[in-house]
Amino acid sequence: MVLKILDNTFLIKIWQLIIQFWQLIIQRLKPPKAYSWQSFILLSLFSYFMALLTNIINSKSDINLIQNLIAMFGFIFLIIGISWAAKENNIIFAPWLTGALICVFIFGIWKGNTLPLALITWPIISALIAISSKLFDEEIKFKAPSEEERTNMGIFLGSQMLISCWFGFHFMTESLLKQYPSLLADDFSRSAFVIKIQQQEVVTPRGVLILDLIKSYLLQELNNKPWSEVEEWMVEKSPSERMDEIRKQITTQLLSIPEDKFWELDLKTATKSSGYNLKLLASWKGPRANLTKDYYSEKACEIIKILPNYSDSTTAISQLKCRKNYTQGWQIYSQKKE
Repeated sequence: MVLKILDNTFLIKIWQLIIQFWQLIIQRLKPPKAYSWQSFILLSLFSYFMALLTNIINSKSDINLIQNLIAMFGFIFLIIGISWAAKENNIIFAPWLTGALICVFIFGIWKGNTLPLALITWPIISALIAISSKLFDEEIKFKAPSEEERTNMGIFLGSQMLISCWFGFHFMTESLLKQYPSLLADDFSRSAFVIKIQQQEVVTPRGVLILDLIKSYLLQELNNKPWSEVEEWMVEKSPSERMDEIRKQITTQLLSIPEDKFWELDLKTATKSSGYNLKLLASWKGPRANLTKDYYSEKACEIIKILPNYSDSTTAISQLKCRKNYTQGWQIYSQKKE
């Protein structure tokens, strides 16, 4: 019984808080006069309601055009109302709030990923809004700023342009690392712009992945095969023909990215008494932190001739074994050569 009374009391308090909050919103949005920021916000809410209503009534293409037009005007009313309210209440970040709404309005109707462009232009638009409030009065009449005000405007605009440049640099770096992921495996300790703010997982250069794919292909083609087929592949085909065949196979398994043009692949072979030694080499010819050092990844393999375990067969077969990759150049992916 006591718990039931407590539950009812709690629900009553929650309901009272909701009513008080709703009354506060109504009080704040009630226009003191026809020309006020409250009127524009109410117009925006009305426009969105009408746009939603047209969508419920009919979904034809001509109705969708009207719906988008009403919603567009609703967003314009919202921008005017919020920017007016922010300025009237002396909110410090009013220009940035208005600039953010304008960027959402402009780039929100575009298709594709418009977030980078919106963030890059946001500080500049916000700066122009802040400066325009100093150059024009409430009647939109130009007022000449003093020398001190012009200096402050120039510094402020320059600072916002610098922020835009940093946003642009961030997205450019992000795009670059997506196209050239092996750069993440390099050393950024001497970079004037890029630092690592947290410990990340060790990034493997793409050449290691390429060599692993070549190893899988060689295992499929040369392991547990009649020795005569191995001899044919090793002797009758030239080195360029072997590499062309390998490249053709791995390109079907690997998504092509711009970084691939900086990787040079090579397969070196040497004969020995029991078979062949193979050295797979992937050399990086792209940008790197240490220009005095060669960046490459290599994998050593051997093909030997063996007889099957069952005694009734005298046909020799091949056995392919490969060691782990050895990578040189990348600071965070250094390995000892076996």
